Amino acid sequence: MLTQEEAQNLYYDIRDEHKKCMKDILNHAKLALDDKKFEHFKKIVFNNFGRSGLEKSSEDIIDKYTEQIKE
Repeated sequence: MLTQEEAQNLYYDIRDEHKKCMKDILNHAKLALDDKKFEHFKKIVFNNFGRSGLEKSSEDIIDKYTEQIKE
């Protein structure tokens, strides 16, 4: 089990890597797509990698392995 602090640090590390990956993908797409197609593609990337996608999934997985503080 991860402590709350370990889980938070792991989540931030994973989130930072997601952002690096998204930035790299978007930079390549910007070179290959016209502005209209790029904006559409960017929304897809954010939806899949961002807060409603992989970022949330990663957080949920980490939460499964984190000690729950009893209130």
